[in-house]
Amino acid sequence: MIKILFLFLGLHVVQTSNDLVEMRKQLDLAANDSKVADQFSDRFRKLDEKTAAPVTLGFKAISEMIQAKHAFNPINKVSHFKKGKRLLELAISKAPKNPELIFFRYTTQVNVPAMLNYSDNVKNDRQLLVNFLKADASAPKDPDLHRRIKKYLITDKPGSKAETEMLKNL
Repeated sequence: MIKILFLFLGLHVVQTSNDLVEMRKQLDLAANDSKVADQFSDRFRKLDEKTAAPVTLGFKAISEMIQAKHAFNPINKVSHFKKGKRLLELAISKAPKNPELIFFRYTTQVNVPAMLNYSDNVKNDRQLLVNFLKADASAPKDPDLHRRIKKYLITDKPGSKAETEMLKNL
């Protein structure tokens, strides 16, 4: 009986990991395709923000921010952005050291226009992400997340030359 329970728990962890990888892939596509963005957003529409797991709530937040990117009307853009920001900060308040959520906030803050005044955490979040990569380097618990963060910090928003070289060697 105990073996069956552990087998079930192990399958649940694998399923959760696979779900995260699939959601990340859909998120990547949604960033550049409004139809995929709508599908991605629909996935989280009925999610209860009070009871949702922090990472799932983070994905809902990002889905709102992507809707802002694709919206034509400036009022809708701001509305989606504000909702996404509120949800992301709520998710982070529930899991303040979660690297996925910190990555969501970091990538958002370095890419939104300055006029939205959402860049207070860039420096601290980058340091948290670098620390995560260092601690997770020898045996990543989530190889897909580790790879995504590392690639982003090295190629999309590189830091100092020394930091970039250090990250490449992890």
